[in-house]
Amino acid sequence: MKSSSIRGPGMAAILADRRARTVFSFALVGRLTYGLLPLALIFTVQRNTQSFAAAGAASAALGAATLILPYQARLIDRFGPRRVLLPVGSLFVGLLVILALASDGLGFYVFGLAGLTGACAPALGPASRHFWREWAANNEALKRSAYTLDTIGEETIFLIGPMLAGGWLAVAAPRGLLLLCALTAGLGVLGMAWQADDGGHAETRTGRQATRSIMGILREPALWPLLGVVATLAIAFGLTSLALIGRADALGGPGWAGALEAALAIGSMLGGLLWHRRARRGTALFELSGLAVLIAGGLALSAVATGFAWLASTLLLTGLAITPSFVIAYAEADVRASHRHATEAGSWINALHNLGFAGGSALGGLMIQGFSPAAAFILGSAVALITAVAALTLGRIESLARPAPGTGSE
Repeated sequence: MKSSSIRGPGMAAILADRRARTVFSFALVGRLTYGLLPLALIFTVQRNTQSFAAAGAASAALGAATLILPYQARLIDRFGPRRVLLPVGSLFVGLLVILALASDGLGFYVFGLAGLTGACAPALGPASRHFWREWAANNEALKRSAYTLDTIGEETIFLIGPMLAGGWLAVAAPRGLLLLCALTAGLGVLGMAWQADDGGHAETRTGRQATRSIMGILREPALWPLLGVVATLAIAFGLTSLALIGRADALGGPGWAGALEAALAIGSMLGGLLWHRRARRGTALFELSGLAVLIAGGLALSAVATGFAWLASTLLLTGLAITPSFVIAYAEADVRASHRHATEAGSWINALHNLGFAGGSALGGLMIQGFSPAAAFILGSAVALITAVAALTLGRIESLARPAPGTGSE
């Protein structure tokens, strides 16, 4: 778990490789689906049911079902991306087409269909990181650079996706947007499956034993400190998401929320680029502790920001820590899990982040309703600060428990 001080190779060098460039491109096309889908589903269901409550419930069913993602990632570890992505992706595309063309006649069954669609969402992120691990072989610096590039690309997609969805919905029907989601998902899955190498994923006795338990990689105690830090940081991010929506309303309307979200996302992308150029120091938990302090400071400043420019600046500062925290978490999950379970371990980072973010969002709504957006920012800052202390403490405990160099049992 000890970090290297070697700087990673340039991202341009990674993209100079034809196969890496192809996988990265198709992964972005496929992930665009997840940037478009939330608004597409909400407005399709709302238009058919005339109820935003029903639309919200369908969206919640879609999101909750994605918690099955780590089990799909376990199959990728066991059989390889191609044998998993093609059947799962085909189901996903088919269900999106059904939602687009037949949702007006489904009534309350649309909630079940939305949940099933979420359960069949192809694990493009875990599959992409699986590719980078295999492609980088044993070059840890190269793998971290690839993870940084991948995370920056994902942040960009989740910035652009809702903007494209909003533009589409302004001029066309939402069901057409669902069909576009089916197209981008299909292209992403086919492209990644085409480039995947499933060699070396033949089922073994060890692999069969590893997948018998529903807990899977969660049986590894070394993974829990990392997952706990990721989940609590996600609570702070969820609080931030609701706080900036509340502050946008106070600035003059919900339209300001997109600009504030953009400031956060731009900060995240800049943070990834800066982190990539920085030599790593210390262990993952120590680094996450430092990033949590940056988040706490940014959110505390956001709580007292009075105008748009000041608030956007503080959110950009907060965003600087987002991409680095994901890169560190994904790389550390690889270290703490055995190689044959690395994809599943990384997908639990996503799952715990989503769970923490949902909890933070719910808490943020209560804070805004009962107090103010500033109170949500302050609570987010407090959660991030508590996370920093916890990560520092856990890192210290692990350092003390680790045998000193040159010592060991006879």
